[in-house]
This record gives sequence, C-alpha cells and structure tokens, in this order.
Amino acid sequence: MKRGTDSRINMVPPKRFGIPKSVD
Repeated sequence: MKRGTDSRINMVPPKRFGIPKSVD
C-alpha cells in the first residue's frame, strides 16, 4: 500500500478505508 496514504489513515478512522490500523 502507499506509505504516504498510511500516514493519513492514522489520523482518520481505519474503518473508513477498510484497512486495519496495523497497516503501519
């Protein structure tokens, strides 16, 4: 996955993206 987008997912709820916060 895009690491740049992962940083944003950390701020927003992971459920919205359908990905677990463990994507870090």
